Amino acid sequence: MNAGDRVGPYQLVEPLGTGGMGEVWSADDPTGAAGGAPRRVALKLLDPALVGDPDARARFAREVAAARRVRSSSVAGLLDADLEADRPWLASAYVAGPTLHEHVSRHGPLEAGPLRALATALADALVAIHAAGVVHRDLTPRNVVLGPDGPRVVDFGIAWFPGAPAVTRTGAWVGTPAWMPPERLTSDEVTAASDVWSWGAVLAYAALGRPAVGAASPDVAAQRVVQGIVDLDGVPDALLPWVEAAMAPDPRARPTATELRAAMLDGAPVPPPPPSPPPVGPELTAVAGTRASTTRPGPDRDGAPDPTRVHPGGPAGPVDHAGGGRGIRDRRTLVRWASALVVLAGAVVLGLVADPLVAIIALAVLVMVAVVLRVARESRPEGATSVPPTWAVGLAGPIVLAVGLVRAFGPLWGMVALVALAVLFVLLGGDIG
Repeated sequence: MNAGDRVGPYQLVEPLGTGGMGEVWSADDPTGAAGGAPRRVALKLLDPALVGDPDARARFAREVAAARRVRSSSVAGLLDADLEADRPWLASAYVAGPTLHEHVSRHGPLEAGPLRALATALADALVAIHAAGVVHRDLTPRNVVLGPDGPRVVDFGIAWFPGAPAVTRTGAWVGTPAWMPPERLTSDEVTAASDVWSWGAVLAYAALGRPAVGAASPDVAAQRVVQGIVDLDGVPDALLPWVEAAMAPDPRARPTATELRAAMLDGAPVPPPPPSPPPVGPELTAVAGTRASTTRPGPDRDGAPDPTRVHPGGPAGPVDHAGGGRGIRDRRTLVRWASALVVLAGAVVLGLVADPLVAIIALAVLVMVAVVLRVARESRPEGATSVPPTWAVGLAGPIVLAVGLVRAFGPLWGMVALVALAVLFVLLGGDIG
């Protein structure tokens, strides 16, 4: 494929990378086919060499089905897909930013504040994923993107959900050993608790700048995971108890994603482990399903991480600069509402001093500005917003006209203007968040 080629309703812009199943491009959605106004999407295409492989197409369909179940602001959501195309594809929300792996490789471990924000976002993502009956199974630093409005989890290529077709291959791990819990390596259990273990492993990596099992080969990493050999020296004290609890060898000793999220938001105490944890093995009951199959150590092919939904030219600054924390989001919301009130107050003042012709001109100008802001917002990365918000600028125009006409001609024309205000506001819409 080349830049400018069309895939379904989308126009390819630039390649973002390749993975085990195919390639991912940034693409324009000029017709709003993915829902809403035109915007940028991440488009994943099945490898041409695999289009004739029924198993590969089934796995691609499985990824689409898993991603379709999950809705969360901390997950890059599925927007569109065509599994019947000659070359199946899916479109997901475009997240402009580096992966956690890229960021740590360039800048080193995260500071305490950004690390807490990352922990909260990942826990929030797991809550939504598990509530949808899905187990991600591939939560790694390469599948966490540090976007403008916070970290996002991507890639449901090996996710599990009830009724999902198996993707395990004889002699291959489904996943990456350094980020897989011991029960996955010994029995390939499909559990929500395994995602929690991976949460701890990813947080340890972000805090230390290295995997908790060390920079070892897949075989050695797997042995260390199964033996419970992890090095968490250097994880901040505020997070260390939760990382340790998340990486407990016994899945039943681990906190749930909901407990993790509550702890990251409110500083809840670490739950005590069970009095006599049983050994990890096939006899343990899966949290979200049953054991898929027993695997042997081998090449990490089927579960290779897919680091391909990241814009390589995206911002690579610290996470707090990217706006990952709840406090930063709250401040942004406050600024946007304050700017909206200023715009609306200015519209009232202008209506009080302007004659009807000036009010009509102001209405036209403000509506045009609102349309421009709306188009600009929808063409920016997913979740990006404008200051002042689009809806406030769109609302300001009819307010100017309404106030001006009431002042000049009385309440009747003011009511007419208010009706026009309501119609225009509904048509323009806008992001009120």
